[in-house]
Amino acid sequence: MAQTPRQNKHLKSAKDRLIEARRCYQTIGDFETTVINGEETGVFKFDLERVKSVMEPIANAIYFKDYGEGYVGKWNVFITSLMSREDLAGQPNQWQPFRDLLGTLQFVAKPVPQPAIFRYAVCEIPGGVVFEFVFYDAFTSHCFGPRPDKTTTV
Repeated sequence: MAQTPRQNKHLKSAKDRLIEARRCYQTIGDFETTVINGEETGVFKFDLERVKSVMEPIANAIYFKDYGEGYVGKWNVFITSLMSREDLAGQPNQWQPFRDLLGTLQFVAKPVPQPAIFRYAVCEIPGGVVFEFVFYDAFTSHCFGPRPDKTTTV
């Protein structure tokens, strides 16, 4: 199927961001090991702004794929699978109510060619849309933002 220049632009942006995602791993410094739920894992500082800069163009490309138009809003990005120091210490966390809210949403899984590498689901909420991205069955993030109102002019 031939792609329009606009589609090519969005796909190129998504490809560029996936390449940038590989570079994100280079920002991970030394880490400690700890045991969480009986499983050994690494604890390290994470550059959230850099990860968000990777997730936003992916959300833009998925939005274009699903809705046939470019997204004009600003995505809010929540890296769901990351834990804070409070989480690790078993202390109350300001983000737990939001995680709980995300768990109540009814996401619809979308078909993807390699679900073991990347899969996503979408939930339309009043006035907005939420994407759930899962990378390698391990790293989950949510991108959410308002849907443009078709009755107003931008």
